[in-house]
Amino acid sequence: MKKVVIAGGTGFLGSEIVRVALGDDYQVAVLSRGEANVEGAEVVQWDGKTVGSWASALEGANLVINLSGAPLAKPWRGDYRKVLWSSRLEPTQAIGEAIQACTNPPQAWVNVSGIGIYGDTGDRIVTEASTLGDGDVAELAKDWEAAMNGFDLPQTTKAAVRMGMILGKGGGAWPPLSTAAKFGLGGSLGSGQQWHPWIHRHDAARLMIWVGKNQINGPVVGCAPELVRNGVFMAAVRGVVGRPFGIPAPGFALRALSALMEWPPDFLTSGQRAKPELATQRGFKFRFKRLQEAMGDLAN
Repeated sequence: MKKVVIAGGTGFLGSEIVRVALGDDYQVAVLSRGEANVEGAEVVQWDGKTVGSWASALEGANLVINLSGAPLAKPWRGDYRKVLWSSRLEPTQAIGEAIQACTNPPQAWVNVSGIGIYGDTGDRIVTEASTLGDGDVAELAKDWEAAMNGFDLPQTTKAAVRMGMILGKGGGAWPPLSTAAKFGLGGSLGSGQQWHPWIHRHDAARLMIWVGKNQINGPVVGCAPELVRNGVFMAAVRGVVGRPFGIPAPGFALRALSALMEWPPDFLTSGQRAKPELATQRGFKFRFKRLQEAMGDLAN
């Protein structure tokens, strides 16, 4: 039987990957730092830092998926900047060491990464082959991918899926976005001209499994094929909640908020015109290609 091991399998994306994997007849093991009950899956305790008895779960697996990482949208005050790095690098390092120690190592290892690795791209289209950007968010993603790529694993393929904003009910960005729009705050951010990469949660989960199943090496852009600007994206959000107008957030206010939260200055206004070239060329079938299709699902 096929087996997938998921670090972070109890979260917003992880729970959907579990559901998709079970539907695809995978045996599922979830690495969890705390007590958890994941229907249909084995839960294996780990600390996300060191190699322990949990590493035996990786033996003979078809696929290991790592989703570990503290959320970016919290304030970066105090030690939280360090947490952003350690919560990504330490689990990645532990998984790499565990795979190295396997007698029968996994066939594929897929790490989630961030589309912010390209920095603010303006109107330039970026793909897997594009040069990487600058700034704190880009550097975080670069370090995350470097932690994975630092391992020499001749029997295991390694891929980093550079995810855009994940849209789905019950978690992620959708609850705060839709709530803000309901209260009339669903206008564009800054000029609204920056590109807004997104992907539906179901496609994000399917893509992670597809990348591993096809044993793809290297980076993969994890965004839907339709490229939209922030103004168009926010108008679609308002359409779902039935608000024809939303107060736009001017650039000076967004910079002030970023300073208050100790985010990078362009945290709320940068964008990536990202194209999922590899997934499209290799035959991945997006269930939600267009933003209106994704929004229609969220509206139901």
